[in-house]
Amino acid sequence: MRGFKTGLIAVIVALLAVPAWAGSAADAVQAGTVSFVEAFNSGDGEALAALYTEDAVLLPPASERIQGRADIAAYWQGAMDGGLILDRIEPAEVIETGDLAVDTGELFLHIPDGSGGVVEVGLKYVVAWQMGDDGV
Repeated sequence: MRGFKTGLIAVIVALLAVPAWAGSAADAVQAGTVSFVEAFNSGDGEALAALYTEDAVLLPPASERIQGRADIAAYWQGAMDGGLILDRIEPAEVIETGDLAVDTGELFLHIPDGSGGVVEVGLKYVVAWQMGDDGV
């Protein structure tokens, strides 16, 4: 759990299902980011995992590769059940090419410190967003 607290989401790479690039990939990423925060704050790992593609991958630090919606749901459910609070995600840059967009930015968490308090943490992330054949 200690490694989980100290390096939780330094880098996450995932393929997320997002709205079609309506106007720009940056707009779709922003909308997807809002959906992610809302799903996380609902406390429902299944709802959160539904935002990912079936073959999505998480690469959390000091942890094994996590692949597929079922394992992603279990991972996030454990984080939420452990008291992790996601305050916000701030995309900094979105690079678009065809049906793929890469989003880098920072996310802000409150992590239980083990003594009844919480520690505020800002972490950097990388997410690969992919538009499906259906335009989503």
